[in-house]
Amino acid sequence: MKIRVTIFALVSVLGSPSFAVEPLTWPPPKGWENFENVVIPATGGTLMLPDNVRDYPLNAPEIITGKVRIRGGRNVVWIGGHVRIAADRSDNPGERHGILIDDGPKAGVVDGRVVFLEGIRLEGDGLSEGVDTKAPKAHVVLQNIGIDTIRHRGVDDRDSTGKYAANLPLRNHPDIIQLFGGYKSLSVDGLSGQTGYQGLQLIAESRPAGSIPGPIKLRRINLEAVETPDEIAAHRHAGHVGLSWYGDSTGQMFVDNGTVWFQHHIRSGWGATGGFRKGAYRDSNGSIQLQPVSGASEFQHNFRAGRKYPNSESNRTWLAQRGQDDTGAFITWPVEATAFNGKPALRNWNDSSEGRIHSGRPSTGDYVPLDSVGLNYRSPGYAREITNRP
Repeated sequence: MKIRVTIFALVSVLGSPSFAVEPLTWPPPKGWENFENVVIPATGGTLMLPDNVRDYPLNAPEIITGKVRIRGGRNVVWIGGHVRIAADRSDNPGERHGILIDDGPKAGVVDGRVVFLEGIRLEGDGLSEGVDTKAPKAHVVLQNIGIDTIRHRGVDDRDSTGKYAANLPLRNHPDIIQLFGGYKSLSVDGLSGQTGYQGLQLIAESRPAGSIPGPIKLRRINLEAVETPDEIAAHRHAGHVGLSWYGDSTGQMFVDNGTVWFQHHIRSGWGATGGFRKGAYRDSNGSIQLQPVSGASEFQHNFRAGRKYPNSESNRTWLAQRGQDDTGAFITWPVEATAFNGKPALRNWNDSSEGRIHSGRPSTGDYVPLDSVGLNYRSPGYAREITNRP
């Protein structure tokens, strides 16, 4: 893939911007307005787009009440949309997801296609996943995405125990973004959300053999770990981990330093020794047990990295290193912590020094307030041009 970045005059689409932000980094593929229009049903579902020859703008004039699976297509553009997943949606966690970007069962799509989402609002008391990818041939661009709290219903929903045992071997581990099935590149500018479990799960653990996880660019992101109640246990679950990556399953990450934030919770993370804290779980007899949680989690405990996925006793993890700069407390990883291509995993925007994820939230508030995105969204326009299409 060749990327050409050129500064050019501000371009705006869909009228005036709906909230005051600077222009976005990446515009949609050229000519997107003339693509073949597809209306997303209000009930959601799978959009079966012909794989190879057509480009599509997606249109969603109503609030969508079910998971949206975008399968196939060459270049796909969705600007402005609202997905709301109700608490009683389904006992199957797969039906409580927001958006899945999918190359399709035979992956017959054009290698290097673009899937471009902007101005999307994801919410609902049943929302258990934000944006997922199963698209190793797609450059995924996410801009101005607002996500309300993602959550599981409790320990049984999380572990597929109790009344959720039929969901095994799947378990419900909610993520704001999860790249489980692969991606060619990921570019994010403008993302705000809350999580009762995980934030950015940047691990392509189930990608097809031979596919290569590409670069990840992160800009203007603020996420927050929050507590959510358990439906049966006398317990509240806090966020589990803010960002996860593994050297054999994640491409290099480039961070616009000073603009990527994670607000941890005192009962979130993996604890001072790096050990997983479930908080509540079913023991071998099927009884609910409550695990003491210290309430002393520190910022750096909310990040996981390792040489191989999944992590094991024999696979030493890379611990996040804490630092302080003029912006505030941050974490980073040493240059020895390498991504899929063998180069240092976390770098700044220009690949000239370490990348930094800061503790807390921006002084100006959420980058993407929920009421700024959705059905009435208007793009602020774009300040750069990126060429990454076939």
